[in-house]
Amino acid sequence: MRVLIAEDEPLGAARLSDLLADLDPSIEVCGIVESIAEGREWYARNPPPDLIFLDIELADGQSFSLLSELKLECPVIFTTSYSQHALRAFEWNSVDYLLKPIGRAQLQNSLEKYRRRQPLPQELQALLKQLETPPEPRFLVSRGQQLRSFTASEIAYFEGHDKLVELVTLANERFAVPGTLEEIGHKLKPGAFFRANRSFLVQAAAVELLKPDAYGKLRVYLRPEGSTSISVSRSRAVAFKKWLGK
Repeated sequence: MRVLIAEDEPLGAARLSDLLADLDPSIEVCGIVESIAEGREWYARNPPPDLIFLDIELADGQSFSLLSELKLECPVIFTTSYSQHALRAFEWNSVDYLLKPIGRAQLQNSLEKYRRRQPLPQELQALLKQLETPPEPRFLVSRGQQLRSFTASEIAYFEGHDKLVELVTLANERFAVPGTLEEIGHKLKPGAFFRANRSFLVQAAAVELLKPDAYGKLRVYLRPEGSTSISVSRSRAVAFKKWLGK
């Protein structure tokens, strides 16, 4: 964690830096500034810190003006000898408000408050993945009195007949499913399956072999073992190969 200290009393800044190192050796004090002007200069030359310890009364004025000028968004722990600024301090992205002299227990409590506000990296990654990745569509099928559910990734292809669509799994099981190939295609994640011709929606994992003919058509051999081969027209062949190569 990178920490910036804004403090116009050198002894106070040194004590705070020592306390931070003692409480958490992983904390890096990446800068100490004594004034608004120094803070402005530091920000112009460095990436934002993870946390700022900000004395309200700096050498050349109140630090609120620095927050306003730079539009700082990183969390702030205010430090001051005066209690009258507390209400204004919490209008900012404030974690805590520490009255000097700062004690070890006070500081530890403030750091714990800061950490509680920060999502764990693993949690954040999982959340982002969940937000970015829609759930995989599933298909409910029946056979006799039994119902089974398959995810799209378990399905090799859909084959349309005159009045029926069959779902064929990668495990070589066949089930009738309601709807048309067009309706099923709308339910699938874009790009997951390819409409090879009027009768087949194919997943890439089901493609075993391609054989082009002299006229630019493709003969596509499908998994699972024992499945049929299908024809892809010349007009669709380029798009099919491009999709398969993604």
